Amino acid sequence: MTSWHHRENRVQAQKLFPHHHLLKN
Repeated sequence: MTSWHHRENRVQAQKLFPHHHLLKN
């Protein structure tokens, strides 16, 4: 249900906070 939503949020977060992705991953 929120699979696509989570992915969208992840993409936006990656664009807004590319460093967050590195820390999270």
